[in-house]
Amino acid sequence: KMMGIDRHSGFDVVSKFKKVLVLCQHEKLLRDELLFQLIKQTTNNPNSVWNARGWTLLYLATKYLIPRSDTAKVLRCHAAAVADPT
Repeated sequence: KMMGIDRHSGFDVVSKFKKVLVLCQHEKLLRDELLFQLIKQTTNNPNSVWNARGWTLLYLATKYLIPRSDTAKVLRCHAAAVADPT
């Protein structure tokens, strides 16, 4: 499963995510929505496997998409909070 999607269901997660990344490169609002949804999915996710996959997707999204400055601040805060939860 990838973020709750069974990989044996005929749903190709990698190709779908690539399509989403290409679409998000052209649509700034969609780019921010994707990043915020990935932040949401990696916040206090009790399933360690899904959480790790969410972080992988968030990494890929931030590598290929340039977030707006205010979104980048939220991403940095999210990463810092997870790195040092105290």
